[in-house]
Amino acid sequence: MLKLSSPSSTTFSTQNLSPNNQTPPTFTLMNPPPSQTTMLVLNTLLGISALFGLTAAAPSGNSPNMAGEITFFEPGLGACGQVHGPDDFIAAVSHIRYDRESLCGRMLRVTRDGRSANVRVVDRCAGCKEDDIDLSPAAFRQAIGDLGLGRVSGNWEWI
Repeated sequence: MLKLSSPSSTTFSTQNLSPNNQTPPTFTLMNPPPSQTTMLVLNTLLGISALFGLTAAAPSGNSPNMAGEITFFEPGLGACGQVHGPDDFIAAVSHIRYDRESLCGRMLRVTRDGRSANVRVVDRCAGCKEDDIDLSPAAFRQAIGDLGLGRVSGNWEWI
């Protein structure tokens, strides 16, 4: 019988094999349980990393009301990979927001002077500042009014 042991409480052992005994060798590893200090540190790190993970996963800019410039564009093939027309209620969000998080298909409500339109994010606006929104002509007419206004200040929120 071969038995190896060390003072670190890690033990390796094998069983004696004979021609009549076909039992394979057995190895046993026994370590002491982690100390309370080690467990406290690991649990603290786990909790902190979970909080950071939840923070990173939450969509940014979910404040109730964001203010920015509202414009309109002629839709076509959008950054989300779909083709849309001028009568669809869609929007392009700023390249800053689009590049930072997954926004394709998210809904938002644009409001100005008592008017509003609910639109789906389908595109990326390269010329927009972070809180600016670019609308399809139909959505712009409903939320803002005349297309001749071109660029106006307005509010929007995720819904």
